[in-house]
Amino acid sequence: VGPQHEDPGAREQWLEGLFDVRGGGPLVARDERPREHERADRRAAWTYRLLAAKGARAEIDADDRAQILASGLEPSDIPAIEAHLAMLQNNGLVPTKTHILNNLLAAQGAPTTAMNIAQT
Repeated sequence: VGPQHEDPGAREQWLEGLFDVRGGGPLVARDERPREHERADRRAAWTYRLLAAKGARAEIDADDRAQILASGLEPSDIPAIEAHLAMLQNNGLVPTKTHILNNLLAAQGAPTTAMNIAQT
């Protein structure tokens, strides 16, 4: 990753530059806006909460919108949740494919039963 440097010090300097937030636009920041990451995690959690509650064709209705906002997310977060739902639905990623569920169950030492598949 990054340019090749014959001088190890130059490569280290380049790597440190990735973390220099004062330089105006680093590729990566050590801090990297933890609040934004936490919001992104909460948006993803809402996506999966909606899928769990409503199934593979979940959509955000007025009640969901109110609950999302009451949870501390902003109105601007709702389109991101809708886009995440649409991406999963349009790409056939929900419901989760049985072979994937079987592998997950096997990795946890759980038997592949109808009940275990239904609970995932």
